[in-house]
Amino acid sequence: MTAVLLLLNGVGLLSFWLSVEFSTPTIQLASEIQQGHSENIVCNIPRLKVRDSTSPHRNISLSRGPDVLSSNNNKSSLEYSFVADLQKDDRTEIICEASVQVGSEVLRKQTRRVLNVVASPFNVSISANRERYKTNENIKVTCNATGKPFPEFSWHLPSTEGVEFSDNNRTIEISSAQSSHNGTYLCLANNIYGKKSARVDIVFEESTHSWIAAVVVVTLLAVLITAGVVLYRCQK
Repeated sequence: MTAVLLLLNGVGLLSFWLSVEFSTPTIQLASEIQQGHSENIVCNIPRLKVRDSTSPHRNISLSRGPDVLSSNNNKSSLEYSFVADLQKDDRTEIICEASVQVGSEVLRKQTRRVLNVVASPFNVSISANRERYKTNENIKVTCNATGKPFPEFSWHLPSTEGVEFSDNNRTIEISSAQSSHNGTYLCLANNIYGKKSARVDIVFEESTHSWIAAVVVVTLLAVLITAGVVLYRCQK
């Protein structure tokens, strides 16, 4: 008896499959989506036809990973709008699932696409080990940025003398800074989608010893000049 029921169920299911022309749903999605831009995802059923007079019940749902974004009933298309975010959306999987129910039988099909989010440089900042320095001190400045593709870095500096570049131009280092290195350090981060910059002012300060030496020299000169004047008058 069980075998007969299974056979009848199989025949019924086969009959259902043969009576429904149901194409795999499609996803319309740009190959590249820019961060911060409003984008649409369209999921639709290109073809659905039932050979008998029964009206099928249709459902389309759109998900991002485990999260359902939108769904509708008895329509052949579903549209979802969103603003792309690199950190949240990039490389996540979009799933479009369509189901058709005729009587008690349900047929499901789905399509998957992966979001590819790109972004011009953002969160550009500069970190420096010191913003005030004295002669022969070490200066190290690093440029930080996010973007896809990952940004390239270039610099505008007060002086390039003695400057060493590392970490694909993200970091510059001056092992024995001089007064000529005083000024604005500008980092430019760029990729094919845009560019952005950040800057920091690094100020040279003469050491206390230099000021003392200068005062001593000036004082000695003043004493010598005064003594010379006095001696000259005495000789007259």
